Amino acid sequence: PSALAPRPPPPPLSFSRLLGARPPLASGFVRPRGAPASGLLPMRRVAARFRNIKAARRHTRGLASAASHNECDVCVVGGGLVGAFTALSLAKKGVKVTILEQHADVCHEQGSSHGDGRIFRFAYPIPEYIELARKSTSGWKDLQEKSGKDLLLGVGGLDIGHRDGNRIQGLIKTLDDLQIDYELLEQGQLEKRFPQFSLREQEIAVYQSDARCARATPIIGAVWNQLKHNNFTEVTAVSGSRLHSIEGVSNTNGPLTLNLDASDPDNGEGVGTGRGSNLKSVTAGKVVLAMGAWVMPFMSKIGLRIPLIGTEECCAYFMPKKGKRIDHTFKTMPVFIPHFDHEIVTELKLAGIDHESANDWGFYGLPQVEIPGVKISAHHTGRSFLDPGDRPSRSDPMASEERKKEIIASCQRLISHLFPHLDPKPAHTIHCLYTSTPDHDFLIDTHPNDNRIVLATGFSGHGFKFGPALGDLITGLVMDGRSSRENASTRRFALERFENSGVIGSIDDS
Repeated sequence: PSALAPRPPPPPLSFSRLLGARPPLASGFVRPRGAPASGLLPMRRVAARFRNIKAARRHTRGLASAASHNECDVCVVGGGLVGAFTALSLAKKGVKVTILEQHADVCHEQGSSHGDGRIFRFAYPIPEYIELARKSTSGWKDLQEKSGKDLLLGVGGLDIGHRDGNRIQGLIKTLDDLQIDYELLEQGQLEKRFPQFSLREQEIAVYQSDARCARATPIIGAVWNQLKHNNFTEVTAVSGSRLHSIEGVSNTNGPLTLNLDASDPDNGEGVGTGRGSNLKSVTAGKVVLAMGAWVMPFMSKIGLRIPLIGTEECCAYFMPKKGKRIDHTFKTMPVFIPHFDHEIVTELKLAGIDHESANDWGFYGLPQVEIPGVKISAHHTGRSFLDPGDRPSRSDPMASEERKKEIIASCQRLISHLFPHLDPKPAHTIHCLYTSTPDHDFLIDTHPNDNRIVLATGFSGHGFKFGPALGDLITGLVMDGRSSRENASTRRFALERFENSGVIGSIDDS
């Protein structure tokens, strides 16, 4: 049986029990004198809104290595959420590990792991993912204790939709089967409990009290700080080194050699910053590719074809209406997933992909965490790309802007439906990159022709909450040496489930 398969019914979950009681608000988040009762900073104080995210960056600069060559047991390529937690998991097992991040600032905003918030939740219709969330709780608790920071904040989460909808009913069934506590809130009940929301007739909210806001950028900074400063003598953490090629693929007689471009490749506009590392190459017994969107153009260099989908997503922040005194911060407002049609025709729909992912993925959102405003987006609606260097906002700015307008209009329809106290005019918008598989399950597997190379990708959209558990899963695959098809713990994430994937005729050494 799968290690992720449901186990005998556990006792009801308690997030405070799992993560330990912590103060509800870090000192840096106290509402400033003169701020409105909603707890939001006035927009004129723009510089203050990112103070905590910038603080995380200050503590993770200057990580570049002075050496030009490195040797290790395992090299992890990619310093975002999955790569960082994988390196941390390997380090805890005493493995000599090198982690490479292509950007000089490991808390950069060019990928998928940045921002002020992601959703942690147990409310999944798929039992395997609930079990993965359970497995992650000890890692989150350990990270919070070692960092001394409140990294998961909030008062629970809501799934909202039609009471007879497939997703709502599927979620309720799974929570019942696994004996996870929840409440059903109908029209009137929800508004009384959480006045930020408003339901229509025949709609219902599933409230699960263990959901939290995961502080994305501070979490990345905290993991890197552990790697650098937690007495891991066998860890080399390097930022500002970009993988160019791997020598020795499919030749199992010798080690793998990673050739690097020793420069920071991107300042947000496709221009190098000049703050890169001096590291030119790494010799490793095994390699983990946790490169996010950058893995897509790299696959041909190791002779693989993988059906990954890259999209540039847009989310918007909406302020409470002037004069409204209802708090919209994480202190009183839950995270939320509204299961309603966003009415956006995506590239997947146009391509005729016959899978749930090509249909409606609804919305997601978070209360104010650090950036002023409630964060809302229509899920999986960004324009697609094959290479993050040619993401739509760079290669086709006009089309990217049109899609952003569609997403904002979709969010505004949701606001008129569900959020009576929000101003529908967005205060600001941000972009992030998604890398997804066609079925939106993760891809964690070894190279079909070389089990020294482990692929870890396709986490975008719902992977952040599982960070510690994903690091442990990938570490297990690295140390076991078998493919996911042969591993019960990662079988769901095997490469072979995709048609037209696997090894291509030759390796591109360009």
